[in-house]
Amino acid sequence: MARFVTDALALVIGCAILSQMTYDDLLSAAQSYNLTIFGILTGDIDSIIFLGPHEPGYWPALCARPEWQDGAPGPVDRWSHRAITQLAQETSAKPHSPLGVQPAPFLT
Repeated sequence: MARFVTDALALVIGCAILSQMTYDDLLSAAQSYNLTIFGILTGDIDSIIFLGPHEPGYWPALCARPEWQDGAPGPVDRWSHRAITQLAQETSAKPHSPLGVQPAPFLT
C-alpha cells in the first residue's frame, strides 16, 4: 500500500528514484527545469514524484521556450512532456503524465 510522505528524510528512504541520489539532488535537478517537488508517493517497489511549477521564475522561463513561441496548441503540455521526459532520463526514472496519447491512470 502506498503512502504519502511529507518528511524529507522519509522521502529518501524507500524511494526508488532516490536510491542513487539525495532528495536535494533530485530537487536541484527539478529546479533546473523550473519545476519543484510537490510530493512523493512511495510504494513497496516504486515511487511517484509529483512535480509542479517552481516559483518565482516558472512563467517567464516557460514563455521563453520554443513550445510557447511556436504558436502551436498546448505549449504548457508540450513543454511539460519534454522537460519531465528529459528530467526522467537524467535521473534514470520513468516519466508518467496525464497528458498525451497514453495518459497515466490518474483519478479525477
